[in-house]
Amino acid sequence: MCYDDSCDKDEMVYRNSLMPPKKKPKFGRYTYLSQKYFLFFSEIKSVEFVFDSSNFPDFRKPNRFFYDFTRFIIEIDKMFSTSIRTLMLYRNRRMGKSLLLSALNYYYNIDYENQYDGLFNGLDIQKHNSNIKNTMYVLKLDFSSISVKDVETFSFELNAKINHSVREFIKKHGMSEGILQSDSCLSLFSLDCEMQKAKKSLLILIDEYDSAITRFFNRLSEMAKLQCKKNEDSDFMNYFRQIFIQLKTLVTNNSNFYIFLTGVSPQALNDFTSGFNIGLSIGELFNCANILGYPEEQITEGLKLIRIPNEFKPIVLNKLRDENNGHRYYYGRLEQKSVYNPSKINFCFYNMKNLMDCVIENNVKFKDSEDFLNFIFEFPNNVNLNPAESVLMSLMEVPKIEDILIKFINCENCVAIEENLRGPHLLSYWNFNNLNQVMSYLFYLGALTYAPYQTSEKSKKFLKIPNSNAQVEYLDVIKNLKTKKLIKLEGR
Repeated sequence: MCYDDSCDKDEMVYRNSLMPPKKKPKFGRYTYLSQKYFLFFSEIKSVEFVFDSSNFPDFRKPNRFFYDFTRFIIEIDKMFSTSIRTLMLYRNRRMGKSLLLSALNYYYNIDYENQYDGLFNGLDIQKHNSNIKNTMYVLKLDFSSISVKDVETFSFELNAKINHSVREFIKKHGMSEGILQSDSCLSLFSLDCEMQKAKKSLLILIDEYDSAITRFFNRLSEMAKLQCKKNEDSDFMNYFRQIFIQLKTLVTNNSNFYIFLTGVSPQALNDFTSGFNIGLSIGELFNCANILGYPEEQITEGLKLIRIPNEFKPIVLNKLRDENNGHRYYYGRLEQKSVYNPSKINFCFYNMKNLMDCVIENNVKFKDSEDFLNFIFEFPNNVNLNPAESVLMSLMEVPKIEDILIKFINCENCVAIEENLRGPHLLSYWNFNNLNQVMSYLFYLGALTYAPYQTSEKSKKFLKIPNSNAQVEYLDVIKNLKTKKLIKLEGR
């Protein structure tokens, strides 16, 4: 039994000893975890786990735990090198969308050409020859923090957010301040004209494009109670739509204009952007389905670095698999393994490493595997890493939602997605009246995932709750609904 699989067997000393030696061995540290074995650990460089950052260089520092997803950037590069210049990727919260955008920024941005070797050294993408690597100017847009208090506030903040990014861009590259206009659509147009004159390529990276839209519709149930104006949602969308009409025009007319966009759902693009049908959604393509998320091989590697004892690794892996695996983004007869939520795993590994360091330093004993399992998962839950919670809470006002959720949990894998459920009807969820509509809503907003492919129903795509952690989120909502119902009854 050894914490480091690289330990030489000859160095496994003091076996079958019940007492520690009087002197520590010269070549490392020791401790014991059971009455049978006295364990030796060779020195291992301390590994760090990052769960609170989406900045690519933070993950490329020495001794940082990092999953090499750059083979998928090769697929993106191949698409950009052809006639495809607009790519979209939709994933549920906390799956690493912002980290991917950060990596794309450092890969394509001409400003970071001198950092390429340091950031991408040893990764899969170094083997790929690209003609457009570090040749583009990159404009980053992030719509995640835009207020949806009312139409005027949304319009103002969306316009200001884009203009701020344009202002920083032209300042950084010494361009004319005349590019900046009061209307952000005109600012984007002027910037494109300037780039065309200079014969330079422009890549726009858009993060959380639908965050504000989703939050707006999540409060429509309360607005319905207040009998709000029927046209508020359409007025609200007009400001959002204008931006994407402009982007569509620019990318259509300029062969050196590229867009990579991320969000949770394609619905806002499909229904509120005048048919933003100029690009390719790569998230469900077989060769890109696992672009985000950790495969199980990465989890096994992490357990080695944390120095989980070999005899306990299987039970720790099983618990991590049960709680964090199950995310599946490709539905078809070709086998595609599910992936783990990377943010949740990094958070678990960060805490588990701290606990294991204490075990090693303090010679902690454990009665059995169950005792060890309880100990190594003895850390608080980070509620900010619950990807389905906010979506589920938005359904609190849906009629009979408690019955619908219970029915789904009891018949999981038997619900097929309604692919023609359109945005305004989808998001105006107080009109939902059946199981498939509500579950399709949850799927489009990232709270559900695909079930394994069922050959008997080839024309349908079935849904499931990804893992036990997500199921707890569902059960918590049902519990809150029951509590709310009891309060209402007591108040009568």
